[in-house]
Amino acid sequence: MTPSLILIFISAFMIVFAIKSLIEFNKIKSNGIKTDGIIFDTVNSIDVANNYARSNHPIVRFLTKENQWITQKSKIGVFPGIYKTGKKVQIIYQEEDPNKFFINDYITQAVPWIMIAAAIILIIISIIYLIRI
Repeated sequence: MTPSLILIFISAFMIVFAIKSLIEFNKIKSNGIKTDGIIFDTVNSIDVANNYARSNHPIVRFLTKENQWITQKSKIGVFPGIYKTGKKVQIIYQEEDPNKFFINDYITQAVPWIMIAAAIILIIISIIYLIRI
């Protein structure tokens, strides 16, 4: 399989993941509960080969309306340094499962759209490369 085809499959997977995230955001946003939270810590995913952080997943702490503390890593990773420890954020969580939540800000909500745009660009470049071969 050529590298271009592999890149197309990876990009298609990125689009599916991003759309799934958008659907989950909308579901939680329409039925969820808003509360204040704090960035408790961050976890970096490291590119071992080049020794640099690729993305940063904030660990969020918030209190549910049932007075249950939730300290959980966000599913959405962002560029390192965007969320600093101690930053106050708004959280929207599912009442039935408070571990399903998202940070309600433009950064977190933009990530799936950025993934879709990047994947489409990679697919177009790969198709152009395949046509030229």
